[in-house]
Amino acid sequence: MTINFFLKTKNFLNVKNLKTRFITTLVLISIFSGLFFLGEFVLSLFLILLFGGLLFELKKNYSIKNNFFVFIEIAIIPIFLLLYLLSKFNYISFNYINFNMFLIDDYKFFLFTSLLITGVIFFSLKNIFYYLISFLLVLSFYAVIDILLNNNGLYIIFYLVTLVTSMDIFGYIGGNLLGKNKIAPKISNGKTVEGTVIGLFFTVIISCFFIEILSFNYITAIILGIVVGFLAFLGDLLESSFKRKIGIKDSGNIIPGHGGLLDRFDGYILVFSLSPFFINFLI
Repeated sequence: MTINFFLKTKNFLNVKNLKTRFITTLVLISIFSGLFFLGEFVLSLFLILLFGGLLFELKKNYSIKNNFFVFIEIAIIPIFLLLYLLSKFNYISFNYINFNMFLIDDYKFFLFTSLLITGVIFFSLKNIFYYLISFLLVLSFYAVIDILLNNNGLYIIFYLVTLVTSMDIFGYIGGNLLGKNKIAPKISNGKTVEGTVIGLFFTVIISCFFIEILSFNYITAIILGIVVGFLAFLGDLLESSFKRKIGIKDSGNIIPGHGGLLDRFDGYILVFSLSPFFINFLI
């Protein structure tokens, strides 16, 4: 057993994709760290650009051409996000619009309008997978920008990104070194029980390092570590189902060692979109 583990470790370390993946991960961490230090506004702008890129990649994967509503989604929803962001930083004002007449505030107005656009796309394309991914992407990015506008918003996003990254890295390493029992071989052949447990374990441990930064206790840290890690795992499976459905291995090739933007963002899609339900523990 020890010899097999040694051989697995040796083969794992010699895999070219691992080296590329490791270097790319370091570059992505450096970029995010730089954006973190530049502040909420710059990070939010970057996220809006990322959102547009994800929608475009989703459209490209489904080979959707000349659909007016998809064009509206890619062109308009990022603009809605940008308008909401600019209004919160007082670069523009919506004082001339009485949102109260809609019985909602500006955040809900832009969010519901964006979700309405995705709903129209569903009836246009009649494709549940495309609708589900785009729906969750809209929820995710509105939730992230709303978090960034709160106290400690930068640290909360940093916390969530760190946990999802931890789940991805340690799940990947644990699965390759110790993984034997496949969780969902028909969806993702690389996901194993052992890798998932190892990923969750280290995600919980890392969550506990944020106790002083975000002022919560160990019980909260453990619960949030499990919740975020599990949602990251489910998001990964969801994106794998999407790729299996349309018969592709990677959603793109823009990120060396990882694939496309959707491949890199899959772990965040459920974490961010469902964050309003557990974020009160952190704000």
